Amino acid sequence: MSQIQENFNLSLLSTAIDKNLALISFNTKHKVIYVNSNFAHTLNYKQDEMIGMDHSSLCFPSFTDSPEYMIFWKSLLDGKSYQDKIERKNKQGESVWLEATYMPIYDAAKQKVIGVLKVATDITQREKQIRKFTQELSEMAAELNAQSTDGNSKNHDLLNEIDRIETYSNANTEKLAVLQTQAKQIRGIVDVIKQISDQTNILAINAAIEGSHAGDTGRGFVVVAKELQKLSDQVKQSIKQVEEQASSIISSVDEMTQGTEMVQKNVHESRENVASAVQSFKDIANAANALDKHSNQYQQIL
Repeated sequence: MSQIQENFNLSLLSTAIDKNLALISFNTKHKVIYVNSNFAHTLNYKQDEMIGMDHSSLCFPSFTDSPEYMIFWKSLLDGKSYQDKIERKNKQGESVWLEATYMPIYDAAKQKVIGVLKVATDITQREKQIRKFTQELSEMAAELNAQSTDGNSKNHDLLNEIDRIETYSNANTEKLAVLQTQAKQIRGIVDVIKQISDQTNILAINAAIEGSHAGDTGRGFVVVAKELQKLSDQVKQSIKQVEEQASSIISSVDEMTQGTEMVQKNVHESRENVASAVQSFKDIANAANALDKHSNQYQQIL
């Protein structure tokens, strides 16, 4: 390749770079010594306004006041290049995001770095869209988490209420079991009284027969026997009523027991369903937290 062709190609290359990329150079004192129109326009400056500006004036205090800032410049002046997504400040103090490469300018003759060239691409719009997207993801995750927490709290309250109902239901079941036993005992007592009444009636009949055989001397005995027979009949009537009432009580207690058992079964099933819902809300909360974590990681990566 001839010297003319080499100069021509280098000239075209330099023009293309200057036209399509944002370029800025700093000396070892961090001062701007060159800036092209693309870079100046990106930060809303005029080219001549930027000459002599300190690099720190293009950065936010959160960076310049940190130990990383001095490390950043020391590394560049030691001859190490740097490439990353960076946040810078325009003339109006607004954030501008750049995809930037810092390249130390090395003087071979003097064996040292004499300046730094930065080549940058404006990615502010892309960064805004990414941040808006990740913010929406974070808000969505926060909303899911809040709804999950609220639903979980309500389900826990419901679960506690079901536990109380279950406790009362169990207590009622125990009481009904006692009532069943007592009702059966009443029936047993009624059966004994009925047997006594039957025996009394038989004795009264026998006494009446024996009294009639005794003639006049047995008249008083016959009268007593008739009164005993009447009393036995009254007892039978009372026993019949008590037996009917006892049967009705036993039947009602049996129905209540069955109903209580059904309630217990439903309460137990409801408890399991609520417990499952609580776990589902916990899973939603975990998923929301994972979504928030991934969105933050996504933003950091980009």
